[in-house]
Amino acid sequence: MSSSCSNDLLIVRAATPASANVRLVNGNKPCEGRVEVLYSGQWGTVCDDGWDLIDANVVCRELNCGIATGCPHSAAFGQGSGNIWLDDVRCTGRETSLHNCASAGWGINNCAHTEDAGVICRVLTLQAVLRVSIMVNADIDPNSPIIQQLVLDEVSAEKLKYFPFSVSHLIITATCHF
Repeated sequence: MSSSCSNDLLIVRAATPASANVRLVNGNKPCEGRVEVLYSGQWGTVCDDGWDLIDANVVCRELNCGIATGCPHSAAFGQGSGNIWLDDVRCTGRETSLHNCASAGWGINNCAHTEDAGVICRVLTLQAVLRVSIMVNADIDPNSPIIQQLVLDEVSAEKLKYFPFSVSHLIITATCHF
C-alpha cells in the first residue's frame, strides 16, 4: 500500500557577501562599514565626495546585502590606510559592481582618509514555500531522513538557483494521506 505525501519545503535564503572586489570594514554587522575596493592587488578606500544612496545601493547589491539605508561620510567607520582608490563616484544604480561606476579614475583623488565613504545595508531575507508531492509506502514515516532526502532531491539545486541569495537553511514539513 502506498500513500501520497505532500511536503512543504520552506527555503530561507539569507545574505552572504558575494564580491571579491569590494568589502565593508569596521561595521558592527557584516553588511555595514567603510567601503574598500580591490585594485591592482591592493585594498584601498573610496572618498565620500558625491557619495550617495545610489552608490551605496550598488555596493549593497554587489555584496548580496540587500538595499542601502545609509551612506555615511567623514570616515564614520574609521579611517582607512593606504590608497584612496576612488573619488567622485557616480553610479547610475544599474551597475552590478562599484568597479563599473563612473569616477575620477583609479587612484585619482583630492581626499584624505577623513573622507572615507561607508554604507549601511538592510539585509533582505527571502522565504518561499515549495510544495512537493511524492509517493511512499504507508509504513514509512513521512518525517524520516529518507523522505526528507527525497524531497531535497526532488527540489534539487537546479531549481534553487533562481533564488537570489544563498541557502542558509531548509525546513521540511510533511503531511501524508493514507
